[in-house]
Amino acid sequence: MLNRPARNPMGRQIRVIVGMCTLTAPGWLAAAESAPATAPVATVIAVPPVAVYRDPGRYNSFPDIERLPDGRLLCVFRDATFPDRVRHIEADARIVGSISTDEGRSWSKPVEIYDSPACQNDPSIVVLRDGRILLTFFNWIGRSADYVAEHKPPYARRVDRGEWGAFAEPGGVHRLWGQARTLTWEKEATLTTGSNTILRATSSAVLETRGGTLLLPFYGRSQAEPCDQAYVLHSTDGGKSWSDAILLAADPDKKVAMQEPGLVETAEGHIVALLRTSGAEDHLYMTRSTDDGRRWAPAQRTDLIGHPPEALRLPDNRLLVVYGYRHKPFGVRACVSPDGGRTWDRGRELVITATGEHGDLGYPSACLTGDGHVVVVYYMNGAGTRDRWIESKRIPLTMLR
Repeated sequence: MLNRPARNPMGRQIRVIVGMCTLTAPGWLAAAESAPATAPVATVIAVPPVAVYRDPGRYNSFPDIERLPDGRLLCVFRDATFPDRVRHIEADARIVGSISTDEGRSWSKPVEIYDSPACQNDPSIVVLRDGRILLTFFNWIGRSADYVAEHKPPYARRVDRGEWGAFAEPGGVHRLWGQARTLTWEKEATLTTGSNTILRATSSAVLETRGGTLLLPFYGRSQAEPCDQAYVLHSTDGGKSWSDAILLAADPDKKVAMQEPGLVETAEGHIVALLRTSGAEDHLYMTRSTDDGRRWAPAQRTDLIGHPPEALRLPDNRLLVVYGYRHKPFGVRACVSPDGGRTWDRGRELVITATGEHGDLGYPSACLTGDGHVVVVYYMNGAGTRDRWIESKRIPLTMLR
C-alpha cells in the first residue's frame, strides 16, 4: 500500500511502503560514487536498528553472526581501543562475542573469546552439525623498525602503534575450535595458512556442505602472484586435516584483485562464491563449483556494487546476499537471487541502512531466526561520532518476497 510521496532534505522523492520505502532514481543511487549510469530503484528496509554493542571509546568492527542449536544467536566481532588514526591494525584488537536469547531483539555485554599479542582481524564463525564451532580469523604481528630494517618483510605496513610496533607484518589465517552448547573455546588458535612472506586473509565463515565437506575461504598475494587471488581449503575429516590451497578465483589479466570470498550452498548442491574486488569499480564477482568446492568456474562480474559479500539461503531456497555500500549514501545493502545465484534482482536492491557518515562501515553478516526473520549485523559510524559500533536489524522474511 502506497502512502503519499515524501521529500527528503535534498528534494528527492521517496515512496513509502508498509515497512519499506522506495528510493526512485535519480536520487541517492544516482549520486552514488561508482554507481551505474542507469541506477535501479532501491527499496529501503524501514525497521529500527538494534545496537549489539557500543562504547564511545572503542573501535568495534567486522561482525559475524550464527544461530546456535538451542536458538540463541552468537555475534562475534573485533574489539579495540579507538586509535588516533584508523588503519584496521590496532595493538589491542581482540575477538569478543555477544549473545541474544530473544531472536536478536537485545544483546548481552560482549565477552572475550580470543586474544593474543597480535592484532586479530575479521572473525567468522560456523556451527557444525556435530555441535562444534569453528572460528576463523587473520592477524597482524607488531614489529619494530629495527626488525623491519634487518629482515625486510615484503608486506610490512607502517602503523606507528608505540611499543607494540612501528610496523605490522601479516600473521596468517588461524582457526579456533569451540563448543556451541557451552560456548567454551580452545585456549590457542592454530595457524592454517599464510606467513610473513605470503599474505593470506579471510573475512567469511567456513562452509559445511550437505556432504560434510568443510570449505575455508581465504585470499591473498605473494611476490610470485602480486594480484590478489581467492582460494579455499578443503577438509573431509571434520577439520582434522586440510588440503592444499584450491584456486577459487583469479583474473587471468592480473588487473582485478579477487578478495574476501563468501560461500553459500544452493538447493541443488552447488557452491556459490561471491567476491569483493579491486580494479573492477567495486563490482562483486561470482563463481560456482558443482563438485563440493574442488573445481571452480571462471569468476564473472555481477551488477552488484559493494563489499564484502556474505550470502544466506532462505527457507524458500532463494539466496540473499548482504554487502557493505561504501558510496553515498554509505551503508549496507542486499539483493536476492531466485535461481541459485545465476541472476540477482538488482531492480529490487534492498537498502538495509544508509545513515553512514563515511565508508568505514559494513562487513555485514546474516542468519535466520526461529520466528521468521533474518538478522543482519554490521559495523557502523554516524554524524558527529568518533567510535564504531555493532548494529543489527531484524528483517521479516515477508519483506524479502
